[in-house]
Amino acid sequence: GSVTAMDRLQSSVILFDRMLDTLPEADLQAFAEHAQRALEHRQRHACGCGCGCDGDEKEGGPVDFISQVIETVREMLPTVDALAPAEAIYIPDDPENYPDYTRQNTVHADAFLYDDDEYDALVESGAASRNYCLQCGSHNTRPLNMLSHSASREQLEFIFCSGHVLPKDLSGRKLVDVGSRLGAALYWGFAYSNAAQLVGIEKNPFFRESADRDRDEALSGALVVRARARAQRRRAHAFNRAPHG
Repeated sequence: GSVTAMDRLQSSVILFDRMLDTLPEADLQAFAEHAQRALEHRQRHACGCGCGCDGDEKEGGPVDFISQVIETVREMLPTVDALAPAEAIYIPDDPENYPDYTRQNTVHADAFLYDDDEYDALVESGAASRNYCLQCGSHNTRPLNMLSHSASREQLEFIFCSGHVLPKDLSGRKLVDVGSRLGAALYWGFAYSNAAQLVGIEKNPFFRESADRDRDEALSGALVVRARARAQRRRAHAFNRAPHG
């Protein structure tokens, strides 16, 4: 006769119980946490798009993961501009979209690490500014031009989850980010896509070393261990490993 859903369930339960019998007592708690998070991950991707849209607010989900990454990177790069030592702000040669942008009136504010509300909070605390003085000591001020060499969280969400830039289903594919900088796109792809591998290429040694440290710390945290399955953590090994020439 045909195999029913109940038959499949009973067979799965038997196999699961046998697997538990092979585990040492000391490993049961870790396995239970992994199994719980793996089930949540499966449910989160039930829509089939691989972007985590069915429950990204859950504890241990993509939102928690990205928050953990941002907190870790901020600690590694405590300055608001998040620039590497001796790094210069690159102003695009595009007068139509960047009119009157100069090195004197333009600042770098990393849009991945600080969204508009968070940057406003920094301004209120005196840690950052949105204006500069045209005549020192006067009230004749002008808004600073803001640039970010990192994609914002809103931009990354559009890239990975809208289906207009990248396919929603990236299973079996390798995603390469050239000029990965802090690794924002890689972290977002790790949390919100099912890409088989994520590779970042970055020529700046400061960002390569910083991204490796940030990645290792974020991926070794208990939050991330619970949030992602072991196979997914393995594919993150490629984060920001630029080829040596």
